[in-house]
Amino acid sequence: MPFYGQRQQHNFWMSISRVKKVPVCFVVAFMCLIVTNYLYKPEMVVFQDVPSIRYIPQRTRNIATEDFLSDSILQSNCQNIYQNITNGRWRERAYDGVAKDRKRLNELHRYFRQEHEGFSADPYRSDGKCGFKVRCCGFFPLTIKTDASAWCDPDSATACCSDKYNGKCVSTDLCTGASKINLAKHVHGEISDWIPEDPRCKMVLHDQGSACSLLKNANVKSIVFVGNSLVRNLYSAMLDLLTNNFRNGSVKAKNVDTETRERCVNQIRVMDRNCLAYTLATSSDELPSPGICNGMVKTRISLESFWRASYALELLQYVISRLDEEGTYLFIGIGLHDHSDSNVITQQFLKPTLDALRGHTWPKVRWVTTVKSGIFKPANYVSLHGDDEKISKFDREVAQFCAGYGVPTVNMTKVTTGVWSQDGQHYGQGVNTVKAQILLNLIAEEYK
Repeated sequence: MPFYGQRQQHNFWMSISRVKKVPVCFVVAFMCLIVTNYLYKPEMVVFQDVPSIRYIPQRTRNIATEDFLSDSILQSNCQNIYQNITNGRWRERAYDGVAKDRKRLNELHRYFRQEHEGFSADPYRSDGKCGFKVRCCGFFPLTIKTDASAWCDPDSATACCSDKYNGKCVSTDLCTGASKINLAKHVHGEISDWIPEDPRCKMVLHDQGSACSLLKNANVKSIVFVGNSLVRNLYSAMLDLLTNNFRNGSVKAKNVDTETRERCVNQIRVMDRNCLAYTLATSSDELPSPGICNGMVKTRISLESFWRASYALELLQYVISRLDEEGTYLFIGIGLHDHSDSNVITQQFLKPTLDALRGHTWPKVRWVTTVKSGIFKPANYVSLHGDDEKISKFDREVAQFCAGYGVPTVNMTKVTTGVWSQDGQHYGQGVNTVKAQILLNLIAEEYK
């Protein structure tokens, strides 16, 4: 089966010749589209390889020297941890070679936009217009998405978009106000550190050993990730962390052909939808031996792809099957596929399950919010999911509903702000590894 990024030849004129009658308005609209694409059509970029870097995660703890729960400093020491540990900013690291790694990651995103999304590798218009509602550069006959937005070159003197919906590329000196986006300040999560705003909130950033020691000492029997592709990527990052394998730690042991296994490594593994579809283990049981934690911890990590509200019955049945299983955590997150409709998610999807859990300590449920929309989110997806304001309102309303059941919310908005997303919806290896670290810190806090 070809990868999503491999172009399929399609003869439009052969197809349209089969249509007996085409309304004049459709013909005119199509010709306008052709003219627009011609005017802004980019040249194809030739990539010699799939760009990548060797990812080294942010860490503060090594189990080789200290046992996790024996030392109080290993807890995050945060007041109101659910708010403070997720309220922070990204700061690019300073190390020899960071400029080279940044360049490679920039190339990776250019590669992804062209070869996987079918959009221009360089989404910049000659007239300097930018924003979610500004069409960019035409697109190639590949993508299932119908449009791409134009933005500003982050390395140029005019890296600021004056309005995130319909603006002009201007100097960064003029980049003040909530509606503006300064692309020069965007960083890559793979070469940056997550810094909580409250300096008293000392987040623990685990290596494999300390993470596995936490799971063992806190008697964590099972961590279940329930939801859409955003949750799936978080789950994949958790497997990477617990296997200490950031090259292909989430790839299942069986039923993956050699070509796919060799291609789906490093950053592209969590970006390419076919890599995720054909290589991702659906539980830690499917990983190559010895599995997570070198086989020394019995915790099971699994994924349940209940990705929209229509899976409400499946969620309810699953939770009922796990009632009173001590040490079981469910991290649930959906919403975008249901148009960010909080009433649908709370009343149809969550309420039956949370009602069934009344009076039961286990499993513990935690709600995970959506993410900040990145600039490369196609305009038609913004329309389907909602703009930033609608998604923020959705997150607030679902969090309030969950609080009524005593279910905390893990807010991932700030963690996905000011950091590059390859397609405007999904974030890469660096961001998702930090999100996995946040969940481990929350589990440790509950153990105290």
